[in-house]
Amino acid sequence: MSPTTRTRSQSRNHVVLATLGLLAGAVACSGQNKTAAPSSAGVSAAQFALTTSDLPTCGSSRDGEIYYVSSDSKFYVCNGSTRTWVQTNLNGVNGASRVTPISPGSQCPTGGSSIQFGLDLNRNGTLDTSEVTSTTVVCNGSTGVQGPQGIPGPQGATGATGATGATGATGATGAMGATGATGATGATGATGTTGASGANSLIRQDNEPAGANCPAGGIRIQSGLDTNGNETLDPSEVAQTSYTCNGQNGTNGRDGTNGTNGQNGQSWLIATTPEPAGTNCASGGVAVQTGPDLNNDGTLQSTEVQHTVYVCNGTSVGCGAGSHDNGSGTCVPSGCASGYHNGGDGTCVATGTCSEGYHNDGTGACVQAGCALGFHDGGGTCVADGTCATGWHDNGAGTCVKSGCTLGFHDNGAGTCVQTGCASGYHNGGDGTCQATGTCVEGYHNDGTGACVQAGCALGFHDGGGTCVQTGCASGYHSGGDGTCQPTGTCVEGYHNDGTGACVQAGCALGFHDGGGTCVANGTCVAGDHDNGAGICVHTGCAAGFHDGGGGACAANGTCVANYHDDGYGTCVATEETLVSGQNHPYGIAVDATSVYWRTGFGTVMGVSTSGGVPTTLASGQDGVPASLNYILNGIAVDATSVYWINQYTGTVMKVPTSGGTPTTLASGQANPIGIAVDATSVYWTDMVAGTVMKAPTSGGTPITLASGQANPTGIAVDATSVYWTNPSGTVMKVLTSGGTPTTLASGQCNPTGIAVDGASAYWTNQCGTVMKVPTSGGTPTTLASGQADPFGITVDATSVYWANWGGTVMKVPTSGGLSTTFASGENGSNAIAVDATFVYWTDYNNGTVMKLPK
Repeated sequence: MSPTTRTRSQSRNHVVLATLGLLAGAVACSGQNKTAAPSSAGVSAAQFALTTSDLPTCGSSRDGEIYYVSSDSKFYVCNGSTRTWVQTNLNGVNGASRVTPISPGSQCPTGGSSIQFGLDLNRNGTLDTSEVTSTTVVCNGSTGVQGPQGIPGPQGATGATGATGATGATGATGAMGATGATGATGATGATGTTGASGANSLIRQDNEPAGANCPAGGIRIQSGLDTNGNETLDPSEVAQTSYTCNGQNGTNGRDGTNGTNGQNGQSWLIATTPEPAGTNCASGGVAVQTGPDLNNDGTLQSTEVQHTVYVCNGTSVGCGAGSHDNGSGTCVPSGCASGYHNGGDGTCVATGTCSEGYHNDGTGACVQAGCALGFHDGGGTCVADGTCATGWHDNGAGTCVKSGCTLGFHDNGAGTCVQTGCASGYHNGGDGTCQATGTCVEGYHNDGTGACVQAGCALGFHDGGGTCVQTGCASGYHSGGDGTCQPTGTCVEGYHNDGTGACVQAGCALGFHDGGGTCVANGTCVAGDHDNGAGICVHTGCAAGFHDGGGGACAANGTCVANYHDDGYGTCVATEETLVSGQNHPYGIAVDATSVYWRTGFGTVMGVSTSGGVPTTLASGQDGVPASLNYILNGIAVDATSVYWINQYTGTVMKVPTSGGTPTTLASGQANPIGIAVDATSVYWTDMVAGTVMKAPTSGGTPITLASGQANPTGIAVDATSVYWTNPSGTVMKVLTSGGTPTTLASGQCNPTGIAVDGASAYWTNQCGTVMKVPTSGGTPTTLASGQADPFGITVDATSVYWANWGGTVMKVPTSGGLSTTFASGENGSNAIAVDATFVYWTDYNNGTVMKLPK
């Protein structure tokens, strides 16, 4: 059998297995220093010394060497940077593997084996399914061409009888036997209790004043079921509210030579008619029709109907012939239950209500028409003479109407129809309608003296921005350049802002220049333009003697702008900068306004200024390098005050101030936390072994499970509303930050790992070599890049997606898709990546560096 495939995680696990094997050999030696053979993974093997005085001199050449000191029964490792031997503990979780044969097929034409690797986390000596972190398929080589037959050799001894082969697969299921005879029909069940009568649906319409719901006013339509049977749609019974809005009036022309006033918008009308039982309403109801009053006759014609909705009655269960529902759900031959009476048609309804088509005559009796003596129709309801029902008023002639007044009367502003004048606090709003003092009806304005007019201002007043004022302009307005008041910040045609807010016809104020059609402070240009090197703002190109010095900025020929250098062919390219070197397997990265943060294999949390300098240890004694580098992703996160990280093996979620201090444990007892993210109030993490997505307050508190039953969740990201994560089994998921049912954004992916989000999309890396995106609201995933060399960490800004390929490159591509750009190459294990407004930052695991490069 010849191996055809070998994963990276397999070789890394050899580090742990080889070290444990060397321990056994080291302890067995005695008498003198012994050096074990180097491990196959390229990591220094453990060596032996009798006492600490026998240890060789520790220096940079011995950095990372491990000795077992017999007199102490301890291990020591050389810290090359400090030239000291440091006591350490190599007791880790054992690596484990499991081999499963593969039959010949499309995966392996001649058969082979599936080798699964992982850590024996529960220490039972067996690699359980939940402990598998990587899988290698090793295929048998194909059968070679048969060589010539050799000379027969002497007959060998008869071999031992081979073991009995495994039992063959179970044969196919036999044909189904003939169907047996049908059993006897069971006895009919008892008749269920008759259900209560369904409640009637009601509809209510009221005038809607001009506002957020209807800019020009209109009608508010409320509907719901009459659950208390009082034939009135009470506020607690409203189930749905909609609005039929009036069209808005056209805007008035500008003063000066007055333009023609805009025409008033069409009023919308509503009509309701009973809807018989049928397709639209199984138990009948009301048809509500709306549309514009195109001919202005105040009646909704059939040709003007644009929308029809149905408000249906609830259903009810009938009774047998000769009986009826007494109102409480019981069928009786006569009478009604307590609290119910005859609703007019013989149906029992709640006292005080009537059946459809009947109404209360004022005394409590249900009749089809008319009112009892001393009562009259007060607006669809019988009320005492001289009064009107709620929502109705006297039209001035003694008739209750929903709106308006009879000919010769008008609303005095307080809701009363009068022949002349307006109520206290009201005046003529311009068209004869009474409005609150100081206001005018639409299409009219205050002329400055309090009178409502359609155009112009009174003598001594002018238009100060839609309002008549004596001098200057109204609040929020200024002179637009020609003496006309314009909204602050705008100028009339032919004038522009000189940089200080004044409107001028030409030039810019002192200290400002034309930055590309707009006056901007000297030395700056508007967005999309740049200084051509000679002080002039242009869209493209540079002045004579200048060229693109890097990032679009013009520099004198032969020079490059900061953070760029000449590539030897006259082109300025970004300069890659090593922020920190000599780190022990740095992984995970986060950046804030001033600093970059990462973790190391020595179990430290580190930070350094974004401009470089001496790194600071923020926390030590934490978990070191995870055994499987497949899951070094969001190992660290930062907010305005603190740095957050997870300890995979001790199962804790930690934080420390960005300035350093004592670490705080935010959560403990986690099975195997992997990825971490943070927002303004909470920290979020994935637990690979538990299969959960968790959160806890950044200030401390009880952890909350947002999602469970996930398939080894790893990478994680968060936005304003949701948490997103990857399952290596092939799915990309999300759930609200407040919890709920998880949503699958993408499936069928190839080992999705890192993940990032912006306001519209989620982005992730597939370790098989693709970079993907999908809308956060769901949709079809899009491939942004393919053919990548084991992409790991990923991040995003307003225009581009950035990722780190373990195979040695740092890449970017526009968020909308397009050509991928190589930012850096020749890396050796680039794994985590972050960006700020100017630079890209990443960690190089094997080179031991933290890097940055201009965008």
